[in-house]
Amino acid sequence: MSDVQVVKTVLVRHDLAYAAMHDVGEAMLSAYGYRTTRGEGRHEAVALSCS
Repeated sequence: MSDVQVVKTVLVRHDLAYAAMHDVGEAMLSAYGYRTTRGEGRHEAVALSCS
């Protein structure tokens, strides 16, 4: 997390934020018994669960 302040480009900041959101979303869904590791639509399912 200390490296986040060093990142200057918007694209890299977006990618870092998306990756963090995706990891947290997968962890939350997994905690409730949902599988997010395979299959179509998994990125959409994770994103929708975080919105």
